[in-house]
Amino acid sequence: MNVMTNTLDILLQKIDRFIRRYYLDQLIRGCVMFGAGLVILFLLFVTIEYFGYFDSTVRQILFYSFLLFNTIVMIRYVAIPLMGMLRIGKRISPQHAARLIGKFFPDQLNDKITNVLQLKNFLEQNPENAALIMAGIDQKANDAIRLPFHKAIPLKGNLRFLPYLVVPMIFIGAFFLIQPAFIIEPTKRIVQSKWCSNALHLLPSLWFLKRRGLNTRIMKLSSRPKGMSILQKPT
Repeated sequence: MNVMTNTLDILLQKIDRFIRRYYLDQLIRGCVMFGAGLVILFLLFVTIEYFGYFDSTVRQILFYSFLLFNTIVMIRYVAIPLMGMLRIGKRISPQHAARLIGKFFPDQLNDKITNVLQLKNFLEQNPENAALIMAGIDQKANDAIRLPFHKAIPLKGNLRFLPYLVVPMIFIGAFFLIQPAFIIEPTKRIVQSKWCSNALHLLPSLWFLKRRGLNTRIMKLSSRPKGMSILQKPT
């Protein structure tokens, strides 16, 4: 029984590692997509502003569109896969992972892992038939644990997305070397528009006010007569 239990534990551990690799694959792809989207949109907006020389309203639209787009992409394609990899929040189920693995090894596995998970649930509901159920689990699990699950998710496949990030960066680097004003001037005009400048200074201002309020509180406490309780109001 212990040997069978160990076989099932090994299979469950391999499924968990597969799920983490599944999210790692999504995270790598998401980081590339986020970087590519950021660089491409930046290059597009500075080009539009360079030739258009728009008023403050249009610059604000460009600025907040840039922030909104990249925030959504970062949450969807970077933060969510990272949380899945760290076992935070909702993840794909072992049953879903079993189907993905089975599709990659159709001849060797087919539905064997799914059947093992079904038998595991059946075992929990019918412990009186443990020996017979574990025999079925052991037979199917032994076939599964010999296979390299990680091959079902080749991380190198994400290399095909790199040109979407590298090519725009090459363009930006070339503009910086040949004509820096093409990048710098429209960026300054967009960022230094009134609303955008206020948005960029909002967080530091809030931090300063919070720190100032904390320092004021400390000064008030330190000015109390010696021996007075913090909870006691001065007369």
